[in-house]
Amino acid sequence: MSAPTAILTANIDVMTQLAELEDIAARASSAVDQVAIARAASERAVALCRATRAEYFEAVGAGDREADSEVETALHQAVTDALRTAEADVWEASEAGARRLAQRRDATVTEFFATNFERIAATWAIEDGHARLALQRAHDERQRAEEVYARSLRRWRTAAERHGQIDPSELPSLPTRGEPGVVAERFAQGIEAPTPRSVLPITTRPALVA
Repeated sequence: MSAPTAILTANIDVMTQLAELEDIAARASSAVDQVAIARAASERAVALCRATRAEYFEAVGAGDREADSEVETALHQAVTDALRTAEADVWEASEAGARRLAQRRDATVTEFFATNFERIAATWAIEDGHARLALQRAHDERQRAEEVYARSLRRWRTAAERHGQIDPSELPSLPTRGEPGVVAERFAQGIEAPTPRSVLPITTRPALVA
């Protein structure tokens, strides 16, 4: 194996390991949130069991149903079980444990990053170069597209000024001009062609368009 190939292979191995460790850390962090979600669900279960029990006793008191000792036992047990599941100290301990695990996983990633910083930085720098070239190409392509669009607009404006027939107010503005948010909204909705609106019906006539 040549030296460049060996270096590339080593860098790929490091990046693979980093991705795996980051994934493990992300799952550990998510587990903290899952504990909080489960705790909230257990608290809702307590409220539901209590509401169900209260509804039963209200119905018995109103004479809408007969008292049933078995039902009452089940209702009391359901509340007891729900309260046990929702005990705060249990959930707090579970959350503390999950948080401690997440911190350990993060520390592992940090240690790995520090140990392999040069390989990671070298790999990222190469990817940064690709990103720069991609963005430069996109910028150049956009400029060329703007020039083509602007040339079409100028052609119609010149025709409107010299020959009439066209109201210049029908022409759209250059879609890429304006605040970034406004420009993004235009492209999201679909930009107009640089054709005057009154001319558009002509473009659909079979005798004129192949």
